[in-house]
Amino acid sequence: MSDSFNSDRRAVTFSIEYALTALIAIGLLGAIPTVFGGVADSTQEDVQQAEFDRIAGEVAAAVDAIDHQYDRHEATESRTGITGASLRASVRPDIPARVDGRAYQIRVRGGKIIVEPPSAGDASPRGTAPLLTELDVTSHGGTHGGAILVEFDPDTTEIVIKPDAAGGEIPTEVGADA
Repeated sequence: MSDSFNSDRRAVTFSIEYALTALIAIGLLGAIPTVFGGVADSTQEDVQQAEFDRIAGEVAAAVDAIDHQYDRHEATESRTGITGASLRASVRPDIPARVDGRAYQIRVRGGKIIVEPPSAGDASPRGTAPLLTELDVTSHGGTHGGAILVEFDPDTTEIVIKPDAAGGEIPTEVGADA
C-alpha cells in the first residue's frame, strides 16, 4: 500500500510542475506583444522625428536662399546706386503633405522653423531647424505641410511661409508680355 501512495505523490508533483510551467509560458507569451509593441511605437516616432527634421531643414534652406538673394540685391543697389526695382524671390520646397499619414504644420518661433502635428503635445515628434537670417520670417501662425511657398514680401521686407496657391506647380506665363 505504501508503494502505490508514493507513485500517487509523483503523479501529483509532475502535474503541479507541468501546470506551473504552462502558467509561466503563458505569462511570457502574453508579455511579448507589450514589449515589442513599445519598440514598434518608438521606431515609428523615430521615423516621424527624422522626417520632421528633414522638412524643417528644407524650409530653413528655402528661407536661407531668399535671404541670400536679398543680400545680393541690397549689395547690387549699394554698389551701383541704382534703386527702384523690388526684389522678387520665392522658393517652392518639395515637402510631403503628410508624414506617416499625419498632417503637420510649419511654424516660426524663437528663430527656428518648427514642424509638428497640429495638436502637438510635449511627447509628439517635432522637427526644428535654426533660421540664419536677420530678416523677419513669418508663417502667419502656422502653415500646413504640402505645397508651400517661401517668398520675400517687398512691402514688409519679410520672408513669408504660406500655402502655395498653385499647388506646387510652377506657373508658366505665355504671351508677348511674359
